[in-house]
Amino acid sequence: VGGDFDEEFRILRPDGTIRWIRDQGFMVRTGKQPGRIMAGLANDITAAKETEEALRDSNEELEVFAQTISHDLKAPLRAMEAFAVALGEDYGDSLDERARTYLSLIADGAARMDTLLNDLLQHARLGRSLADDRVDLGAVVTRVLEGLSPQLTDRDARVEVSEDLPVVWGHRSLLETAIQNLVTNAVKFVPEDRRPQLSIGIQTDANAHHLFVRDNGIGIEPNHHERIFSIFERLHPREAYPGTGIGLAIVKKAARLHGGDATVESTPGQGSTFWLTLPRRAEEGYRAGDAAA
Repeated sequence: VGGDFDEEFRILRPDGTIRWIRDQGFMVRTGKQPGRIMAGLANDITAAKETEEALRDSNEELEVFAQTISHDLKAPLRAMEAFAVALGEDYGDSLDERARTYLSLIADGAARMDTLLNDLLQHARLGRSLADDRVDLGAVVTRVLEGLSPQLTDRDARVEVSEDLPVVWGHRSLLETAIQNLVTNAVKFVPEDRRPQLSIGIQTDANAHHLFVRDNGIGIEPNHHERIFSIFERLHPREAYPGTGIGLAIVKKAARLHGGDATVESTPGQGSTFWLTLPRRAEEGYRAGDAAA
């Protein structure tokens, strides 16, 4: 009694329509005299509630789509790949070179489609049940580099990591996914005759942490800097640089789910710097050892 309040409820209007109302009240002092009065504000939030419900329905449809990808589409794809491989192993000697090539193309096509479906599934499920926690970016980067060790070793990549990566407030697995995609991308787009040189670091200002991944790759023309973050966007033939065109879209979505953004600075022929911006929050200020790794 006598305190502030903030409530949402429905009302039935005389014309039979239902509206959502947000009712807020707060105590205000009355000048120099002792005592307070209650001030209030009532807003019609029906449109916002309808949007919220539509978004919830859309998310449910997206979950059905994700389950369809996971089960109904991938099962026959795996069977097709397995039978193509089995045909090649069991009857390869009786087939001519063209037939063996066709079988190889079938198996490779099925494998690429499986990778595409996995990436689509990851993109569709990104951000579900998002729960924030303190995250040690240094530990996340270490884990990413350990997981990518075979690819980095295969390219003899040199990776420099800043020692002052901070503890941020966010979702560990989303950040790990985003950084993994950035590192994978950085190595992929370095020409084969050039040793990959990567640098991972941080710039922090009053409002945000700006994590960067810098490479010495082929670079990106300025007119493509926005386009590359769209889903399925590819600037190069698959034969030259394999991939599904979803990785950077995942990075952008992960950043925006944190209230931040993903951008790029690049000089064609010299390399690129990808930025992952994460807004700072009042809950920060913990030691790295206290954070979720």
